[in-house]
Amino acid sequence: MHESLLIELKEEYLSDKKYMHEKLNWNSTQIDFLELVDFLVRTKIITKNDDFVSLSEAVKIISEPFNLKIKDVHSKLSKARQRKEGYGIKLYRKWTTYQQSKNYLTDQ
Repeated sequence: MHESLLIELKEEYLSDKKYMHEKLNWNSTQIDFLELVDFLVRTKIITKNDDFVSLSEAVKIISEPFNLKIKDVHSKLSKARQRKEGYGIKLYRKWTTYQQSKNYLTDQ
């Protein structure tokens, strides 16, 4: 379940990355796929048995389907989790804005 959700998210992120970066002013210093996944993990969108997944579980869930180096993922998620609380709110707003704009374009 986690793997399919992450693969879907990654494909969506990669396919629309140019749009996201141009229209929403996302740049590599502000956000990337792993930070998005970290946000989803922390907000219980990605959970395990209705509990928050631990950092090590999140690293495993993210690393395996994409053949990423565990050390790199752990480092990235650790840094993302050390940021201020406002970071999650900012990221959530950008993600929902992106989803709404995508839905708007689809409805036309």
